[in-house]
Amino acid sequence: MKKMVEIEIVTSALNEGKNLRFFIESILKQKGSSFTLKRVTIISDGSTDNTEEIVKSFKDSRINLILHKERAGKQKRINEFMNGKDLYETIVHFDTDIILEKDVLQKLADIFAIDGKVGLACGKPIPLTPNPGTLTEKIALLGMNIYSAAEDDCKIDVPSFRCNGRVYAISNKLANLFQTPSSVIEDDRFLYYTARVNNFDIKYCKEANIYYRLPSEFKDYIYQLVRYCTPTIKPHFNESLTKKYDINLRIPVLVLIFKSFFKKPLITSGFFISLTLSFIISRLSKANNVWRMSPSTKSLFD
Repeated sequence: MKKMVEIEIVTSALNEGKNLRFFIESILKQKGSSFTLKRVTIISDGSTDNTEEIVKSFKDSRINLILHKERAGKQKRINEFMNGKDLYETIVHFDTDIILEKDVLQKLADIFAIDGKVGLACGKPIPLTPNPGTLTEKIALLGMNIYSAAEDDCKIDVPSFRCNGRVYAISNKLANLFQTPSSVIEDDRFLYYTARVNNFDIKYCKEANIYYRLPSEFKDYIYQLVRYCTPTIKPHFNESLTKKYDINLRIPVLVLIFKSFFKKPLITSGFFISLTLSFIISRLSKANNVWRMSPSTKSLFD
């Protein structure tokens, strides 16, 4: 018999006023028989827009706003939250520039309700760009489709790339162990390996879908790629562990790029150039876990 799972949600927001109302509404619409939504914590990390006004416009006692005047970065704010002493049973983290499909919390709660050994459950981000407009959006969508195809061919059970910072759920036991070092950019991979090292079960739920917007400006796209290409995780975990679960997708991605070139030469060339440029920049620049915003991803319904 499945138990009822108590869930709280946390997100760290910096000037997310363009999408924040849609984000909160998509949370409050969640319904299901295996969970109770106890609290929604929105951390304003130095926002200077109307974030506070939007949050306070919702007259729901479950919504909890934490205001910070100075920006410290998402990782520090989430670290502070996870250090809290009154966490509920299951904590679901979302980025704020997304919206939830109607049954996301139900899908994630079912995992924890059925298996008490689960510490981490990963959802599936989907780009909300069915008809991309700008050249950059077309390049970004092609890149996402190529990587998704390569990932879907992977035979390893829940490799590290399945843990995406846009959507994940963790038990409060794992939350108490989770503190991302300031030297780490890949906070989602650090969480993944923290779960592995501490012998928690990890599940991937491809039906727990959230939607986000791809960058429409080239500089935003390059910045996101640089962030994903910057390796900072290795010094913190055993190499044999990371080799087992960090599946190298380089060869399958290159094969898919080659095949795609004959169908969409311009867009495919743009993606290959972007990927190469981002890799070079990531090796030449200093890692910084306080991310620069990508403004063209912040409004899902323009």
